[in-house]
Amino acid sequence: MGGLPPVNRPAYDTADTPPTSTNQKKSFLLRSGVRVSSEPTPDRASLRTSRSASRFTSREHIAVADRYFTPTEANELLPTVRPLVEGMVAHRRALAVATVRHAQIATKIAGNGGGVRPHEVDELQATIDDEAVEIVRCATALQELGLLVKDLDEGLVDFPALRGDEEVLLCWRLGEDEVAFWHSLDEGFAGRKPLPIE
Repeated sequence: MGGLPPVNRPAYDTADTPPTSTNQKKSFLLRSGVRVSSEPTPDRASLRTSRSASRFTSREHIAVADRYFTPTEANELLPTVRPLVEGMVAHRRALAVATVRHAQIATKIAGNGGGVRPHEVDELQATIDDEAVEIVRCATALQELGLLVKDLDEGLVDFPALRGDEEVLLCWRLGEDEVAFWHSLDEGFAGRKPLPIE
């Protein structure tokens, strides 16, 4: 019967080498500004980004953008961005489901282990590892385009922009037809306003 993988594994420290263990993937996600909860749920995932470490340097969201987008440029990039965000959200949901199932089996094994197929834990762990790699791949591709990944569950991303000399963010969420909102660095999604930037 397959056992649970070791809990304490070496942290992932090499940014350009793909993470190989679950803990290494979690370390990578955490260093990328992604919060990882030990109790995800399939319907409302708890793995999300509050800010991107490669774009923000403090809790106050002081931006250090590689590039700035106009609304037109952001919308022209959507055909590239949309499938990456769709993939990120789908892999996040699959990861949440597999993680919950893994926890259920771990609880069962801690009891009497009855009803658990011999390799079920290993198969679930492989699924968790694969989904985590895909989330990192999608999020990294978005960041390389210059976007900020803000929420893995909702598919929420921001495009750095300028309002005169002030840095602001153009806001887009999966399911929206176009980039049509913006907000200041400290307002977040709740404070977003319709374009144009005024």
